[in-house]
Amino acid sequence: MYRHGRPRDGLRLLIIAGLALGLIVSEAVAAMAAAPGDWEACTDQSGDAAIAGCTAVIGDESEAEDRRARAHYNRGLERQIKGELDSAIADYDEALRLNLRHPAVLTNRGSAYRDKGDYDRALADHNEAIEVDPSYVKAYNNRGNVHDAMGDHAAAVADYTKAIELNPDYVSAYFNRGISHGRARDHASAAADFSTAIKLKPDYVEAYVSRANAYDGLDDFDAAIADYTTAIALRPEAATSYNKRGRAYMDRGDSEDHDLAIADFTKAIELDPELADAYYNRGFLYTYNVADGDWMRSIADLTKTIELKPDYAEAYFNRGAAYSAMKDKDNAIADFKKADALGYPNAEKALRKLGAEP
Repeated sequence: MYRHGRPRDGLRLLIIAGLALGLIVSEAVAAMAAAPGDWEACTDQSGDAAIAGCTAVIGDESEAEDRRARAHYNRGLERQIKGELDSAIADYDEALRLNLRHPAVLTNRGSAYRDKGDYDRALADHNEAIEVDPSYVKAYNNRGNVHDAMGDHAAAVADYTKAIELNPDYVSAYFNRGISHGRARDHASAAADFSTAIKLKPDYVEAYVSRANAYDGLDDFDAAIADYTTAIALRPEAATSYNKRGRAYMDRGDSEDHDLAIADFTKAIELDPELADAYYNRGFLYTYNVADGDWMRSIADLTKTIELKPDYAEAYFNRGAAYSAMKDKDNAIADFKKADALGYPNAEKALRKLGAEP
């Protein structure tokens, strides 16, 4: 594995202050010396063990500059994985200051900046990484991620395509390009990219779910349901896959699909009792897709949705519709007014129908 580092100012001050006291200086340096296994921990382990090893190497002034630079890089990588973005960036800065101008350092720092929402610095780092090594595939993929986050899906697709040209087996680039195609409403191209990702990595759960989303966009609900079912088989604890499959059953609308959708939403709630969308979907189905409406169940589910997500405008609107169907005008008006305040487009019409002003 590949990593970076820099000496600590406090240690330098201690050495300068103690020049007249050789014993004190030598004891201070010895206390900061890396143990024999620290380098191996820094380069071969992960998580806190790697961070501790790298920190020891960085603090050892007797270590060669290139090894401290690599220790900084590795520590930055581990900190980035933990979500400690500022600390990771500081380590990458030190690695670069110590002349480790490697594209991996630059593109990882760029990814950290992207995660912080600093897209200009992120693009600058990925551009520099590509300048250092125009064949560095990950820099194109990571720059594509920045373009996608900025909403420039065409630029993102171009970068992912370049990454694929350089490495035709780069699974992540196909997946990411599929995501960008989907966000640009090109569902057919998205499905094709996810299919390639699945061919290269047959157990890629996220690719099955994303391809199912693309099939939803193409109104191919049978194919979507099949992919969600595969995703569930590969990862049966994933509540969102049950919720999404339930939506696909709703959208397909065959005679048996109501019960299948209810069962999936119920399973999603069992797996994740705080999944607001599953309560909403089940409540919506009770409101509109049941003969004569199952109003009390609908109201209970939509109330739970609102409890979990107080700004869920659709939940207020549909709970208002359930109250209206039950002839509970006051509660219906209250919910339609809340939906209107949250910007739901049909709420004003519903209020006027009940003789109320928005």
